[in-house]
Order: sequence, then structure tokens, then C-alpha cells
Amino acid sequence: MSYHNSDVLYAGTYRMYKTISGGIPAWTAISGDLTDGNIYGSPFHTISTVHESPVDSQYLYAGTTDGNVWRSLDAGDSWDNITAGLPDRYVTCVKAHPNEASGVFVAHSGYRQDDNIPHLHYSDDNGNTWTNLSGDLPQLAINHIEVMPNNFGNVIFVATDGGVYATLNGGQNWDRLGGDFPYVPCYDLDLNVAKNELIVGTFGRAIQTFPLDSIGVSFMPPAVAN
Repeated sequence: MSYHNSDVLYAGTYRMYKTISGGIPAWTAISGDLTDGNIYGSPFHTISTVHESPVDSQYLYAGTTDGNVWRSLDAGDSWDNITAGLPDRYVTCVKAHPNEASGVFVAHSGYRQDDNIPHLHYSDDNGNTWTNLSGDLPQLAINHIEVMPNNFGNVIFVATDGGVYATLNGGQNWDRLGGDFPYVPCYDLDLNVAKNELIVGTFGRAIQTFPLDSIGVSFMPPAVAN
């Protein structure tokens, strides 16, 4: 669902679709095939993640199961492949920066290639160049990214196959959240603004929450000294 218009929804198959009719599913394709094509069968070549920028409704991103990352800066009229500089791996999550229109985060999983390296990258120029943010994350695939708004992109959470990890310094150092959090795969993250909580969707241990006050972060930006 669009951040800017609740009647606008996006979905992906092997190409991106859009509806502007809310609950009435009148879908229109807004891209061509964003995958490598149907080489090994359609289940291996699909869009696995889509995201719209919370800052600019014209900026859309998509990632595929065969390692492609795409952007549109004109609401889907045209698309650019921004995969260069990223690993050729299953794209698990693409997430536009919550405050910076030119910022975008991408996570990959290498399990298909017997690769356990945590792949997390960030671009501050809409995907023209990429910076590795994996830091000292453990050897676990990343399934989802959540970025704390109004904290300059420094507070990032990632859901992995062994719990949730957080960085307070933009990816230089990571720590596992919750001393009593079970070692289970985590697939989805969201933020509860009212309670200042992180919400975690897990496999096998239902929905978990974590109080963000306990690590000293909130939705308000940190004070900047004069």
C-alpha cells in the first residue's frame, strides 16, 4: 500500500503491477519483465520484494529471486537496473530510506548458493553506488530490514534466521536484540510508533515485541550539539 495514497497498491509477479482503485483489484502492469526470464521455470524468476519511498511517491524499488534490483524514479513509467555492485543472490528485502528520498537499503540471501554471508547494502544515490553495511553481523541470511525514522539512518534492524539484530551506528556494529529472544527465523519487522516498540514476525514463535526504550532509541531524532 502506498504511503501517500491508500487507494494505490503495488504487487509483483515477474513484473510490477499497480492499482489506483483501492479494494477493487483493477491491476495495470507498470514494468516489463524485471527478472532474468523464465530460464529454470517461473518459480525461480519472480519479484520477491517491492517498496515505495515514504518521501517521494515517484520512487519505486523492486528486487527479484534471481538477483536483480530495479528502481523507477517516475512512478513506474521507466525502470533502471541498479544491480551493479550487489551480490548475485536472492533479494529478500529492498527498503527505501524513511527520510531521505535518495536512500535505499537492500538485503540478499545466499542459501541457494551455500552462502551464509549476511548481505546488507545501502545507497545514498538511488542505487548508483552501494556501501556494505553488514559490519560484524553473524553468518545468517537477512530476511527483512526496518529503518528507524528520524535517526539519520543510523538505527537499523534486520530480521535473520537466528533472531533480530540492531545497529545504532549505521552498520558498523551489530548486537542481537533481547536476552530472552528465541533463536528462530524471523521474517518480518514493523514499528509500533505509539508504544516505541519493534514488532517481529517469527517462524514457530508467533509475534514478538521489543521495547526500543531499552536500547535508548525513539522516533524523535537525537539532539545535535550546537
